[in-house]
Amino acid sequence: MNTLLQWFVTSSVLILAVLALRRLLGGRISPRVKYALWGVVLLRLLVPFQIPMPNLPTAADLTPEPTSLTQTTIPILPSSYSMEEVEAGQAPNLYLNDQGQVHTANSTGTVKPSADGQRAVFSLVWLSPAQLLLGVWGAGAVILALVLLGSNLRFSAKLRRRRTSLDLDDCPLPVYTVESLPSPCLFGLFRPCIYLTPQLTLDSPTRAHVLAHELTHYRQKDHIWSALRCLALALHWYNPLVWLAVALSKRDGELSCDAGAVKALGDEERIPYGRTLVSLVAQRSLRPEDLLSCSTSMVEGKGSIQERVAQLVKHPKAKKTALAAAVVLLALAAVFTFGGSQNQPEDVSQDGDTSYWDQVENAQSIRYSPPLYSSAAFPDAIADADLLEEAKTLLSQAKAPDSSTLDADWTEPLFSASTIALVNSDNSMSRYYLCNLDGRDYLVTPAQLNAEKYTPVAVFSQDAGVVESALAALAQQQSERNASTWRVEYPEFKNQLTELFLSVEECVLLNQSEDYDMEEWLTKYTSFYEIVHGVPWWLEDAPEGWYARAMDAGSWYTIVIPDSIVSQVQAICEEQARYPEQDFFYSVLYHADTVRVPVEPGAWDQIKDQETVSALANLFLENLTVPTSNWQPERVSAKDQYPFTFITPGSQWVEFYLSEAEDGYLLALGRSDGVWESALPVLARISKDTMQQITQTVETWRETQPGSASYPANVDTLRTMANLQASDIQTITFIGAPAADSWIQSLDKTALAELIRQASKQPLLAPSEYPNDEAGLDYALWSLELRLSSGQTLTLMAGREKNVVSLTETARLTNCAELYDLIREGVDSGQQIAVTDQAVLDTMEQVLEEELKKARTLPETSDFGAVYQSAQLTSLHRLASFDNLVDGSTVNIYGYDFGFVLDDLLHAPWAGGPWVDGQLRYHPDMGYQHLITVEQNGKVVQYVTTTSDFPLDPESYAASTQSQLSLGEYAALLLGLKG
Repeated sequence: MNTLLQWFVTSSVLILAVLALRRLLGGRISPRVKYALWGVVLLRLLVPFQIPMPNLPTAADLTPEPTSLTQTTIPILPSSYSMEEVEAGQAPNLYLNDQGQVHTANSTGTVKPSADGQRAVFSLVWLSPAQLLLGVWGAGAVILALVLLGSNLRFSAKLRRRRTSLDLDDCPLPVYTVESLPSPCLFGLFRPCIYLTPQLTLDSPTRAHVLAHELTHYRQKDHIWSALRCLALALHWYNPLVWLAVALSKRDGELSCDAGAVKALGDEERIPYGRTLVSLVAQRSLRPEDLLSCSTSMVEGKGSIQERVAQLVKHPKAKKTALAAAVVLLALAAVFTFGGSQNQPEDVSQDGDTSYWDQVENAQSIRYSPPLYSSAAFPDAIADADLLEEAKTLLSQAKAPDSSTLDADWTEPLFSASTIALVNSDNSMSRYYLCNLDGRDYLVTPAQLNAEKYTPVAVFSQDAGVVESALAALAQQQSERNASTWRVEYPEFKNQLTELFLSVEECVLLNQSEDYDMEEWLTKYTSFYEIVHGVPWWLEDAPEGWYARAMDAGSWYTIVIPDSIVSQVQAICEEQARYPEQDFFYSVLYHADTVRVPVEPGAWDQIKDQETVSALANLFLENLTVPTSNWQPERVSAKDQYPFTFITPGSQWVEFYLSEAEDGYLLALGRSDGVWESALPVLARISKDTMQQITQTVETWRETQPGSASYPANVDTLRTMANLQASDIQTITFIGAPAADSWIQSLDKTALAELIRQASKQPLLAPSEYPNDEAGLDYALWSLELRLSSGQTLTLMAGREKNVVSLTETARLTNCAELYDLIREGVDSGQQIAVTDQAVLDTMEQVLEEELKKARTLPETSDFGAVYQSAQLTSLHRLASFDNLVDGSTVNIYGYDFGFVLDDLLHAPWAGGPWVDGQLRYHPDMGYQHLITVEQNGKVVQYVTTTSDFPLDPESYAASTQSQLSLGEYAALLLGLKG
């Protein structure tokens, strides 16, 4: 925002300076010099930054500080609720946490108190006034740029339609005559041409005058200057001085051109040339759209013709002293407006125009990382409400730094700096160094080593080290809590804890309260339990041990857990931990962009329509109920049932199993680890009316979406395939295997469209249900998904059955050998063995033997006993290498993948995300697999394998971890841990 304000102020000052020069020097400088003055203005209008000029006053110093525009935020489409509505649960997306503070259940929104503090204001988007103004400026610039572009494109098309070539041997540019052309002009940015009115077809003195005028425009490069003027006008549409400057510069350009044309024609043509101007202007009047044109018309209306004719008649002589004065004054004005003081504060926010204090207020968690030399580590962000509030209060006490520190040398303080990261609701973060300078703690940006410049954002009044010590203490408390906290919220497990606590006499004697009846609280009011091991933060002077909080909104009942039942409590907590937490469940629903709805055994409709996905998510979110605290429903059977699956853009997913009961439908969630269970614990209940609405929403989508089970998909799909052109294909996605991006990008859309058109003519088998689960392996292991310009998605599936391409789960095309081969080619495009070192390959053989033994000893997770025949390497490439200067060895990190050869793929465990490659080898979903070796003298002397959520190459490691360890140190650590 500061840059835009500086641009406005300095541009306006320079325009005023040029206007003053034009007025002051008047006829004492030549028209060409007067026109050249505007070149400096145009440069200022197109260049937004300032040139640092220390110790000199500049126009940038006149720029007001935008503090009031950046330190407040305004809600966009806000919803306001009284505290009574929030407490009663009548405020959508809002709830009271354990400490009675208002929070939002929607991770994409933010809640803030109203000005009087009596209401809670919720909005998905909060913008500062600066951000709103920037948005308005950007929108205006784009709109005017489009108007300018459209206007000139229309004019160009009109000229091309109506023009007739005119052969003139002595003219260096193409010349055309155009019917209904208001005035002769030069037009064209890259290939300029001269356009004449039909009256100038025949040779005459008037045509000679016009050609001389337009050729002078060409020599002055006015066709380029006109385009740049239009660009400047779009960027500064809000500034009336710029509109005035554009109008005056066009007029001065014509005066300069008149002088140049008379010079080329000869002084004797001065008066006849003036008569030509008068005769042409009588045929045309000035139009508002002339400012938007990139053409150089010879006449622009009657208003300016008097000045031009007067110049021709009087023929004023330019004075050298006036020219020198113009040059000196313009140079001073340029220095004043292009210069910027080095001491001028810069925008230091890392997140648009949001100030540091707004970032603190909006932070959903705060990460503290100690200095590099410290052995301490705090992997957990400060997120618990009470600890987060303390951290926010501490960080909010900072003040804006004195301007004298803007040029301070931060090199030495940064060596002992810790790092503060303010994490937003979308997991983006603003990072700062916390370092000491002259006995005070400063927050400095950017938080990266070897930056060209560091800028202090805030300073604390406390002595150096006080803030850091307090943050370290809060981070330590958070880590201790997270290390031993369980949340028990499923009715089945919650009831088990309630029964356990009330049935053990020792537990009742320890926890019975004079104020509340323990049994009544646990059976009637408890919504979930929080189990903690350690020192409970909410109890003063309590010893270390096992505790529980029976939560009821923002209140709780504390339970001291006797040692005699700790093992039983742990077992219940571990059982609960197998299933998704409510927070994860809600998060997936809020962010889902895809829903898979079962159609028949082994077949789903995949819904990507955002309106339908949101409607389904809201039906679940708004209608889930847990009837009573001691509600004890039976488990939901997962046998012969296929779940709803909600999927987020980040590939997080949750499965919903529904079972009809007398009073509604019971809802259960599939296990977090993807392991299939025949019976699942109930999380909540939805009414039959809600289930009917869910069913109706799905059916409505099916009736309108080609390709769904209830729509005659084959007809529309085949018609689309038969008429498909390369230009119809917008994006291509491969599903079912990790196809290489390079393979997808290399696909020839023209050839692909031809293959699809050929496939549409092949025999289509009659619709039939899958006879068994093997059909999914035969016809739908992999799919090529094409997003078309019409908005339709064309999905082509293939499996073990050669030369067959499926359109849906029940419609299959035969004799599609080339298209089938293409799909299967993509399956293995991401698999490549790029390492040839025999020692490494021998080591991989050992690794695969270990994997094979491990697979054969795992408990079976499918209904059949899979027979693992062998494990085969499919991909191996080196990601990083580090030299050990001590013993001359080398530490190498390899990424690898492998597949199992099974007796029958049907017997494989399919929970999670396994896939099958083109050689029909089974790849379990194990994340990114790595082999880390120590190699010396051509041998692998030590190795270890590890799996992570990201590849261990330097770039991915730096982007995916906050660890203070380098990748080489991390690899060495893993090798040391494994001996």
